[in-house]
Amino acid sequence: MLSLGRGIDNDSEATVTGKHCIAFIIDDIGYDLAPVRRLVDMDIPVTLSILPRCPYSRQAADEATCNGLEIMLHLPMEPHKYPEKNPGDGALFTHMTRGALIDLIEEHIEAVPGIRGVNNHMGSHFMEREEKLTVVFGELKKRNLFFIDSCTTNHSMGRRVAKKTGIGYASRDVFIDNDGRYRDTVNILTDIIQTRDRWHTLILIGHPYESTLEAMEQTVHRMKSAGITIIPVSSLVQRVS
Repeated sequence: MLSLGRGIDNDSEATVTGKHCIAFIIDDIGYDLAPVRRLVDMDIPVTLSILPRCPYSRQAADEATCNGLEIMLHLPMEPHKYPEKNPGDGALFTHMTRGALIDLIEEHIEAVPGIRGVNNHMGSHFMEREEKLTVVFGELKKRNLFFIDSCTTNHSMGRRVAKKTGIGYASRDVFIDNDGRYRDTVNILTDIIQTRDRWHTLILIGHPYESTLEAMEQTVHRMKSAGITIIPVSSLVQRVS
């Protein structure tokens, strides 16, 4: 059964026209350009979230932007159980000073040109620290960037800090490929289609796995036939009140 996260309030009026609108975010872009080209070929307004220190971070940003796709920075943050769980190179850690955090954020934003917003990579620990998150959101506000909360913790301070700093904010509703299996991702996407009268807008997060890309290719036409509109995630960003 479809399990929703804490995204746009589905009982409120959406910022887009139409009853059934979904946004796909594909995380972890930057290791390979092949998934970017495959997503471009799907001819849907998917949003790509690009890691900042990967071999093809800048090239992925350029290629996506040239083909009309929206891009975000996939910002690595400290998870619980570090170092068993490793967010990778360039992560923000809670022990960092304000100056160190700002320097790292500036570096990462420059590494992925043309971003509209940011979402967290891992970050279950960092997202719970209001004072550290306030530094991050303050830097995003200076650049008119929004934040999508990947909801890697049930105790995220994202919404609270977004309200305090006044940045655009939304949060993930569904991870479509936690186990990386094609059939499970197809089932999740099919369930979204079948339950479309129970939701207004959804933000879906997936990854550039072969299984995920294949599942999307097999189901997006069914979504369109069911009256579901696929939109860039920026269309679902709101100011938190």
